[in-house]
Amino acid sequence: MEFKGTKGDWVLKPLTGRYNVNTNTNKCIAEVWGSSVSLVTDDEMEANAKLIAAAPELLEALQKLTCIFDDCVMPTESNLKTYSNEIKQLIKKATE
Repeated sequence: MEFKGTKGDWVLKPLTGRYNVNTNTNKCIAEVWGSSVSLVTDDEMEANAKLIAAAPELLEALQKLTCIFDDCVMPTESNLKTYSNEIKQLIKKATE
């Protein structure tokens, strides 16, 4: 299944009191706000924005992994290790 959302790399753009998630061509995908009213801390706001920014790459990695389970691709030690490393890097990107 093809991703129908905005194409391109999604990156964080820290702004005062919020984060924008933009494409690499500066198209705004999302704004993540925090405030004392919503009880969202600055750390939570940043973590939420990082997860949103990593979403397209996480989806792509899951699609590759699903393809192995559905026999679209012959599982080999090489591609399993490659996919595993990609997923680990994306998890790190989304959580650090």
